[in-house]
Order: sequence, then C-alpha cells, then structure tokens
Amino acid sequence: MFRVVYEAVLRGLPEELECLSNLYRVLSTKGMCIGSQTMFICSYRDSIIIKVTPHSSKYIQGMQLYRDVAQPLTIAIVIEGGGADDIIDATTTVYDTAKSCGLSIRLLSE
Repeated sequence: MFRVVYEAVLRGLPEELECLSNLYRVLSTKGMCIGSQTMFICSYRDSIIIKVTPHSSKYIQGMQLYRDVAQPLTIAIVIEGGGADDIIDATTTVYDTAKSCGLSIRLLSE
C-alpha cells in the first residue's frame, strides 16, 4: 500500500475555493467523488482513494496568538492505493490541477 500526503493552505480567496471545486470535478471524471467543497473523498480508477479534509498544520497552530488576523484553512489531500503507477498518475493529477489554478500545495513527509 502506497500513501502520498499533500498540504494545501487556503487564505480564504474565492479563487482557492473554486480551485478545490475544480479538483473535485477533475477527479470525478476518472472515478466517483462524494462530499462538500472543502471535504470530500474520491475513488480514482477503481484502485485509489483520495481524501480531501481540513488539517491542522504545525505552522498554522503557531499563529494562534494573532486572533485578529484571518486564519488560513489547511487542507490535507491524502492519496492511498496499491499500485505505484496509479499513485503516480493520481498525485500528478492532483498536483497539476492545484498548481494550474494557483493553490499553494506542498508534499508532506509522514
């Protein structure tokens, strides 16, 4: 079983939420997705599970002292599956889709 985790930070811009909707649409073309705009789960090519959920970041937790400043929303994008080729295809699709619409995304080590 392979697992890849991305972290995306949303600052509350409408374009960022539209980007998540776009990711939902792209993943739905190769599988089936259920959920809301900021939290959903997808099957991808019948062998990969992709989970998009709110996530608490260590960096963001350190900013809790600044209550008056708008806090960004951190999203975890978890891609799990058994086939290496399918994982690479899914991670490439997620990364390219997020980057093409300007979403800040980074790979996490687990």
